Amino acid sequence: MNLWKHQARSIDLLRAGRHVVVATGTSSGKSLCYQAPIVESVVTETRDTALMLFPTKALAHDQLRSLRSWLVSGLRAVTYDGDTAPEDRTWARTNANVVLTNPDMLHVGMLPFHEKWATFFTRLRWVVIDELHVLRGIFGSHVAHLLRRLRRVCAHYGSEPSFLLRVRHDRQPRRTRERTQRSRRHHGHD
Repeated sequence: MNLWKHQARSIDLLRAGRHVVVATGTSSGKSLCYQAPIVESVVTETRDTALMLFPTKALAHDQLRSLRSWLVSGLRAVTYDGDTAPEDRTWARTNANVVLTNPDMLHVGMLPFHEKWATFFTRLRWVVIDELHVLRGIFGSHVAHLLRRLRRVCAHYGSEPSFLLRVRHDRQPRRTRERTQRSRRHHGHD
């Protein structure tokens, strides 16, 4: 597989456990930056999990189709949203290795019931936040607090996931990355 420079660099950084901000134009292959390490994890049977946050159901379902197109045995990717049936939610908690959801469902359906998601959070290696540029104002502030809660839950279960932030045309990607790194240092991580 031939990779663009930003894809190869992002994959290497994620493999090393670093946070990544991907700020490139439309149709530049941002999804591959996180899909490749996730698929690699499934293929090598490391039992890692990934959480992907999208602002809309349509984006989550589109990315689910894209992930499933890899046709990798063992990839158990699911959407977890308000339309997910109760029996599918139960299955996701105990079987999924990739959960595609939105901030609301993380807030009301996952974090308050983290005990039911214990295995998933214990193995959580990657958190993907799509469309970071729409997380502004009050909504952005709420999502920031939600991500702090997520990090506390992960710490409770002994995991320290890497965050990949997808931004469309970020004019200052270095500043975005530095804010993320400051946040990590603030929470006792290097």
